[in-house]
Amino acid sequence: MLRVEGLTKAFVTGEGKVEAVRRVTFEIKTGEFFSLLGPSGCGKTTTLRCIAGLEAPDAGEIWIDETPVFSSKKGLMVAVHQREIGMVFQSYAVWPHMSVAQNVAYPLVHGRRRLPRRETMKRVKDILHLVQLDELEKRPASLLSGGQQQRVAVARALVAEPKLLLLDEPLSNLDAKLRVEMRQELRDLFERLKLTALYVTHDQEEALVLSHRIAVMDGGQIVQLGPPMEIYKEPANLFVAGFVGTTNLLQGRVLRSSRPGEPGLVDTPLGNLTCPVPQPMDEGQRVSVMFRPGAVTIHTDSCGPLSNLFSGTVKSAVFTGNRVEYEIEAGEFRIRVERSPYIDEIHKGQSVWVEMPADRIRVLPA
Repeated sequence: MLRVEGLTKAFVTGEGKVEAVRRVTFEIKTGEFFSLLGPSGCGKTTTLRCIAGLEAPDAGEIWIDETPVFSSKKGLMVAVHQREIGMVFQSYAVWPHMSVAQNVAYPLVHGRRRLPRRETMKRVKDILHLVQLDELEKRPASLLSGGQQQRVAVARALVAEPKLLLLDEPLSNLDAKLRVEMRQELRDLFERLKLTALYVTHDQEEALVLSHRIAVMDGGQIVQLGPPMEIYKEPANLFVAGFVGTTNLLQGRVLRSSRPGEPGLVDTPLGNLTCPVPQPMDEGQRVSVMFRPGAVTIHTDSCGPLSNLFSGTVKSAVFTGNRVEYEIEAGEFRIRVERSPYIDEIHKGQSVWVEMPADRIRVLPA
């Protein structure tokens, strides 16, 4: 559906030339929800704007549904209105002087594919029903809540039946509770319609919940691409480990590399950790050891001869609603742990044992 190859885009600033996007390559399949995830300034929005035709790339190729829309080699640059895309912006861009129905109908009335009035109104009614705004079609857009404006923006992007939908931080202006609600609504809508979408966000949870696949960007490049679970459990480097989710990070030294039937061993400030040590890491090599707070098990009694079991003291316990976040001091290191609030409560100052299952530990180059 969408193919991007070697996409490059630079800007000239007062400090010189800045390469915002550097040889970015990826594909999106038909019906796939694909996210570009990364911090501000990583190049994700510039990538989306190049795909939309709002920016002219310096190099590379972009194909939408097997049709080239940009090629630096061929000197091809297809205009925005000819790319058969829909866009939802961070600001929604809903016109306040129009009604809900007029906003949604705009692409069919003024766009490239203008339709007869009867067909236009039928499509508008159908799409408003889909986004649960049936009863508000005559309401002025200026009287809508943030969540309702977001639905109007999505409906307007979908009404012309684009081949590809581009969404640039569409939920970032909503309050926390409404963001969660709209996130679920978007997920349900896209699954129901089998839409193809490219979604740009800096919100890791948003990307993990919505996406079939995620491309994590840093410094204008894709540093890891894969399904959400893989990105979370198996980060490719320290940047991904730190940006996607919360993590515990230890510096260590390889004592033994993994061999068939035998796990590796890493010396850390906590003590020796038994865990997978990927090749080609050598004995003595400096490494970083990461494990997620949710991967740690807390025991209130000694559990006998378990590997990766360390004694510690609870230094803090914070209830956040759906979990309890603990900080446990083990030696000179503080381990962050997340635990269900329905398990026996553990109190500040209590002595505990923490266990880190070997298969939940990830060893990365230092």
